[in-house]
Amino acid sequence: MPVQELLRILKDREYSALPKNMQAAAEEAMEALLHSGDGQLCDVIIDRATMEAILEAGKKADDPVIREYAESNVAVTNIKIAVRASKTGKSMEFMKRAMAPCESLNIEKLMKASLVGMDSIIE
Repeated sequence: MPVQELLRILKDREYSALPKNMQAAAEEAMEALLHSGDGQLCDVIIDRATMEAILEAGKKADDPVIREYAESNVAVTNIKIAVRASKTGKSMEFMKRAMAPCESLNIEKLMKASLVGMDSIIE
């Protein structure tokens, strides 16, 4: 999608012009940004929706390599979020908002480990 078109959609709040799996996330992110001014929260909302879209596309793929790639990509992204959250002192609520559930990783356990510290994540 051309950047100018995306900007027009957001300016006019025409979220229905976006891909179906991004409509609600775009609206939620825009409202969060307008009400809180928190760009990081806006990023988290869009990033999680993107991870969920990757998982959904992977599950629909016929090729097992694509399915495994999608699952692995989301799991690794969740681990990166946990590491950054631990290093920056982010809350459980932040991580719940940022991480996307996946089959290969217990994100609840990962979030709790992140709150304890880096050594707990590695274990």
